[in-house]
Amino acid sequence: GTLSIGAQGATIGSFIQRTGSTLAGAGTVTITGRAGLTGTAIQSGHGLTIFAGQTTINAALTPVGGRTIENKGTIEWTGGFWQPNGGTFKNDAGAVINIKGGQGINDAKGMNAFLNAGILNIEDTKSVGTVINAPLTNTGTINVKSGELIISGGGASSAGGLKVAAGATLNFNTDFPGYEQVTNPTFTMTGGTFNIAGKLEILGGTLDLSSAKIANLGAQGLIIDSLLGRKLEKG
Repeated sequence: GTLSIGAQGATIGSFIQRTGSTLAGAGTVTITGRAGLTGTAIQSGHGLTIFAGQTTINAALTPVGGRTIENKGTIEWTGGFWQPNGGTFKNDAGAVINIKGGQGINDAKGMNAFLNAGILNIEDTKSVGTVINAPLTNTGTINVKSGELIISGGGASSAGGLKVAAGATLNFNTDFPGYEQVTNPTFTMTGGTFNIAGKLEILGGTLDLSSAKIANLGAQGLIIDSLLGRKLEKG
């Protein structure tokens, strides 16, 4: 089914969205309690969906037509593929997203963005890699606790920074199978700390660390694919 909410908006105590359903409209929908999304979940229109409580997502979540999905609570992302089509994901200051199992955010059609001002934890229990292919703006903290985080859409990071635990990998790549290819993206550390206690791989695009505080630059290994004309810029 489809639910369309107008400019008046709505507040919901708990929320479940299942396969093939659509939440639409220009209004703001705030879920204050528990939320669960499974299957294929479409959210459309220039509205805003706010998850303010405990949310579990095991779904192909697709915000389209200017939709913004905003987290003010805690999201457990246990499965599924997020594919914005003119959509924005926001993780607010004080909010937490725990990504488990190796998921992906694909930069499909339209202007898309992933904005992290809170805490983003990566725990790749399936060893297949978590991919962020949409442009990433980080003003919070990204923790790669296990597995691999692949940033293939470029972006910038300031304030908190990027932390990769021993045994984990941070990978910058422009051409990851199954995702939209981004031509020569640049990821720039405009501040904060770059702390890679695990492995660092630059296999495409440009990583610019000119303004970052570097605590570790791949303590367990650094790979740069210079044969493709890629480069690591370090001030």
